[in-house]
Amino acid sequence: MNKSIRGCLLMKKILSILLVFALIFSGASPAYVAARGNEPTLSTGKITLRVGISQRIKIKNKPKAANVSWKSSNKKIAVVKNGTVTGQKAGSAVITCNISYRMSGKKITKQLMVSVAVRSIQNVYPQHSPYGKGIGAKPGRVVWSYNPQAVDWNGRGYWWRTANFQEKTVLKMVRESVASLGGSKKVFCVLW
Repeated sequence: MNKSIRGCLLMKKILSILLVFALIFSGASPAYVAARGNEPTLSTGKITLRVGISQRIKIKNKPKAANVSWKSSNKKIAVVKNGTVTGQKAGSAVITCNISYRMSGKKITKQLMVSVAVRSIQNVYPQHSPYGKGIGAKPGRVVWSYNPQAVDWNGRGYWWRTANFQEKTVLKMVRESVASLGGSKKVFCVLW
């Protein structure tokens, strides 16, 4: 076999190998980028709550059949259940979401975190006292009722929209207020 033919065959082999590597790397790169764009993330990285107020954290791009667990770094400040965080007392905590899933036959575990700042309600809802002097069989003109579960508002839009109200909780507050105004702990008639 002459030298020029051997040189051509060797050159073809080298070009074939380089072409295979080029195809492998060019094919893997877009798949890797696409997979990274679909990684699970949380809807927020930081939330601020008042004591007694809850906010839900959602998982974006959650893989099917993923195992999810939630944990609070300080349960005295904030507790979490199924992604819903509730402020317990003023302070800060970190909520951790562990997600385990399979992709392309490999087990992947991700740890996602959210910083939580809980503020006291004292400066927002100060203690009130009725004005004036009450007269009558049961002196007093005002009944105060407070339940943070009455409104489910995430801080966006207007809190007074009816979609934000928890009707059962509000009705219970009204019943208890009427009973308290009458000097009882129990309502003896059905209002609604």
